[in-house]
Parts: sequence; structure tokens; C-alpha cells
Amino acid sequence: MTPQPCGSLAFPPWGYPNGSVRVFTGPNEARLVREHDRLDPVGQVQLAQDVQADTFLPIAGGFAVFSLAAGIAVLKTEAMSPKLGWLSVVAGALWLTPGEFVAIFLSVIFVAISSVVLYRRS
Repeated sequence: MTPQPCGSLAFPPWGYPNGSVRVFTGPNEARLVREHDRLDPVGQVQLAQDVQADTFLPIAGGFAVFSLAAGIAVLKTEAMSPKLGWLSVVAGALWLTPGEFVAIFLSVIFVAISSVVLYRRS
């Protein structure tokens, strides 16, 4: 059995070469494995967008919880600047809204600045 191409990607139906097993996130990914060779390029793109839509909430929810928890911890402990804590709280609130694109950058800024601050203190 050889991997089946889907555009420039290969999706082996049995799992990955290192022996791990494919984990399905939903019906759209199962459909991607089942129908990838019968779809035209437009259908492949639409199916990939459906897979992305299936995984949005778990991923965004995890980042929202992380950002809110980190921001609240910074505000409560006053270990870093309160501005940095509010930056993380705002990013956490934006993760579950259409402003997710902004939340990505705010989260990266929070992690970068807090990493430098914690490194310089050690």
C-alpha cells in the first residue's frame, strides 16, 4: 500500500512511517483520507478548509485558557508588569472571537517579552 497524494501532501491510510497511528479529528478528516484521490483541486481545498474548521475550537480554546491563566497569574502575583498581564488577558479573550488573528500576535508578544524578563531575572 503506497501513500496517496493529495496535492503536494501524502496521506498514508494506515498511519505514519514511524509506526504511529493516524488520529482523526472528525468526519472531515476521515473523508479526506477516503476521498482525496477522487477530488479535484477545488474540492481538496474545500475539504482542507473543513478540516481546519473542525479543529478551530479545541485549538483556540486551549490558547484562550493558557493566555487567560497566564495573564491572571501575572496580575495576581505582580511578578511582571501589570501591562504584560493585561496584554495576555486581552489575547485570551480574543482567541475565541473573530479577532483571533490579532490574538496570535498578542500571544507571541506576551511570550517573547515574558521570556526576556524571566531570563534577565535569573
